Amino acid sequence: MTPGTRAVSRPRTVALFALPGVVPFDLFIAGQVFGDPAPVLGARRYVVRVCGLEAGLVTMAGGLPIGVPRGIDALEEVETIVVPDLADVEAPVAPAALDGLRMADARGHASYRSAPAHLSSPRPDCCMAGARPRTGRTPTASPRDIRQ
Repeated sequence: MTPGTRAVSRPRTVALFALPGVVPFDLFIAGQVFGDPAPVLGARRYVVRVCGLEAGLVTMAGGLPIGVPRGIDALEEVETIVVPDLADVEAPVAPAALDGLRMADARGHASYRSAPAHLSSPRPDCCMAGARPRTGRTPTASPRDIRQ
């Protein structure tokens, strides 16, 4: 083993949760970070599942569609959930998305690695890359919404 690395017993499972209006750059960067099939540090550390509210096409910011092979049920099978930023931080978040995140949180072993401030979990093991909405206005869904 190379100095500074640790043994990986099995890859962690990560869901990239693509909601309508997802920012393509944020989705693709998360995919590159977690989905690299040739990791520099040795063993593959992550298995990535791309999902949406349902399997099929999700319209990204700018109107381009992306195909997601899995629906919200994929959140039940993963250890980490990445929710990439949405172009319109004031758009209402689908209740099913919040319910899925709440269920994952209740299981205790899933964490949110979340770019949008309006979907970030207040848990200490979480990373909030986008601390405030680009508009500077109050987002429609807060961490309290997820916890309720």
